[in-house]
Amino acid sequence: MILALGIYYIIYVVIFIPLRVLLRLLLGKERRNNLFHGPLYFISSLELLIHRLFKPFDVEPVDIYNVIWSKSMAVEKEFLTTIPYETVSAFIDIGAAYGFYTRYMLKRARKIIVVEPDPRLTPFLTELAKKHKHVELVPRPLAETRKKVRFFISDVPISSSICHQVSRVAIDIQATTLDDILTYYGITNDLFIKLDVEGAELDVLAGGKQALRRCKWILVECHPLTEDIGIRMNKVCNVLEHAGLTIIRKKKLKNRGWVIAVR
Repeated sequence: MILALGIYYIIYVVIFIPLRVLLRLLLGKERRNNLFHGPLYFISSLELLIHRLFKPFDVEPVDIYNVIWSKSMAVEKEFLTTIPYETVSAFIDIGAAYGFYTRYMLKRARKIIVVEPDPRLTPFLTELAKKHKHVELVPRPLAETRKKVRFFISDVPISSSICHQVSRVAIDIQATTLDDILTYYGITNDLFIKLDVEGAELDVLAGGKQALRRCKWILVECHPLTEDIGIRMNKVCNVLEHAGLTIIRKKKLKNRGWVIAVR
């Protein structure tokens, strides 16, 4: 497995990154991104192909994700070990990306709902749901109400968003709400929510009033849009405290922050 990860990392650094740099020099950033985000979603198709080549070595996408984003993952691993729980009835991974949190919770939650609308990540998460029967995939964004939203597909799959234009590539997609997910799956108690939606966290929380009242643990990653990250974090804290949750941990970086609350 270590050898396979090493090979992947070499391919990523020696071939993939130089190719992106070269295309930016030749075509410019916008045309390069449009090329990479065509109908076939070239970037994730390449990632999925490499993943399937390495499948006999038991390499999961999250292992690859850890290699590339190890600094970010260190912070999130720290938070996961901070939250005071043993096992939970249900875990909702909102903005799942490659499923880092979901994989961590596989043996700690009896039911896992994976919410990730980026179509480039669907193959990874579909494979995960097929492998683990207690995992369900919801390939839709969450919002304050059920409505059609414009989902902007970013250059990096983990940074797509419904609330700010991260690229000129977008799809129109039906959004649902956090409360709708609870109703559909019959989730009533011992709920752990993780929320990372690239700036749409207040919209998602507004559509989850019942969920927040049933929630025992929540981890929210905050992303500022036009305001200071501290102001955004305070707004999130106010919503959580209004729902009867207690803030036990906050961490602020330059362009994002994390809030953990418990009941």
